[in-house]
Amino acid sequence: MTALHQQVEHYIDNTTQWFTDQQLDCTVENEQRHALCEPVQVKFSDGHFSAPRVDSRQTILVLDSGMELQSVLRYRSRIRATYRYDAQAQRFVEGDPSITISGIGKKLLSELDQFMFTAPEQTEPRPGFIPAAWLADLAKVYTSKVPGDAVDYESQIPHVSHGTMVLGYLAEHNPEAEFVLLDTAQFLPFALHKDLVCDKAANALLAKMQTAADSLTSDVIQQHGVEFINFSGGYTQGHVRNIFNKHCEGQLTEQEGKALLLAVKPIYDAMFAAPNTLGVQSGIRKIQGANEHSNALDALSYPHRATVYSYTSVEQDTPLDLTGQANWRSVFNDYAEQFEGHDFIDLFINFGIEGWLNPDVTNSTPKMQSDVFGMRYAHEWELHSSWAAPVATSYAVYLQSVQQQQDENWAFSPAFIKAQMVPSLCPAKPEDTDKIKAYVRQSEACRIQDPLKFRADELNRLKYLDF
Repeated sequence: MTALHQQVEHYIDNTTQWFTDQQLDCTVENEQRHALCEPVQVKFSDGHFSAPRVDSRQTILVLDSGMELQSVLRYRSRIRATYRYDAQAQRFVEGDPSITISGIGKKLLSELDQFMFTAPEQTEPRPGFIPAAWLADLAKVYTSKVPGDAVDYESQIPHVSHGTMVLGYLAEHNPEAEFVLLDTAQFLPFALHKDLVCDKAANALLAKMQTAADSLTSDVIQQHGVEFINFSGGYTQGHVRNIFNKHCEGQLTEQEGKALLLAVKPIYDAMFAAPNTLGVQSGIRKIQGANEHSNALDALSYPHRATVYSYTSVEQDTPLDLTGQANWRSVFNDYAEQFEGHDFIDLFINFGIEGWLNPDVTNSTPKMQSDVFGMRYAHEWELHSSWAAPVATSYAVYLQSVQQQQDENWAFSPAFIKAQMVPSLCPAKPEDTDKIKAYVRQSEACRIQDPLKFRADELNRLKYLDF
């Protein structure tokens, strides 16, 4: 690791000098700009997956949108495939996303992705992961000289997105993971089949979703041997009603809306009932109208799904241990309002931040986040269940690695990993308050967790942040 860090430092110095020597400054007038300031289109198919950079036992399927910059350039060598939904064929097919970025951005982000270094005991270069935490100085130069790279030059859409927040966290905190990406912006079950929504034809929609689910299983999950799924999203009756109110006539009863929503269940079955895959999904609390009808898919119980939500101890470090068993009652009592409506949540994860109103207030191990380029690393400023899911997924990968260290013959078991994430060590006691008794599940799962306190992810376990 020391050799890698030293050679990255050397690369940063050389690249910074390159900006100076070549007078690379895309903020000057057009006639004075370097040719590399000109935008170029880069496609996913222009790059390639590099198996030596990854551990094939850490294959993560990410369902999200807006992941183009990171999949096409910054983490391209670790992306096995990208998928989109073909509504006509009712299948998930391989996609070829593209972006338009400056020639400088293309060169720089490709170099970061494909970095090679020479270890002391070896003569041949080997792949090296460069974490965002090492690149702050280079990021200052790049973003100040090429500020236009923050948006796609053709579409004018900012590169930062919901998907880059999720994929960026996963790619940074799981340096050896490989990824399969599914673009949810092109998989909109109710919008794509609004005629069936208007007809309230739940069975017909169910048949289409079953075909799509079969494709998800065979063409994506089984094809790539996916161990982990990160879904920082979900479908609710609100999605159904939005389409119905916009395109249809008449009224939609709650039962009709629920039936249409449950037509998507085969997709959830494919993700969360698969025998060899652990799914992590951002959860929703049972408050403000969320219930078993409006959120019928959230209310379902799946053996291999962990629904996740964030809570925060703000500037305080929690007294929890890694299992979540020690002192969980005191955390529950101190932050009780954050655990209200817990019915649909399997796992609460502490972010240790105050939030955007006071972003500088954190505890000693807050949730961290990289920027869209994977070149800066700072603490999170927003509490969001979407951002909690990749923390939980990263924790799951960490637990897998620890188990493999202890037993090299261990066969992947999603049930085992889930039981490690939320162990059944937190029963109610006779003297507990009614509120605590109502919170405790029959499984006695320790749902209040703080893996960030123990830096329980691969980025930390592999000691990338020790410099």
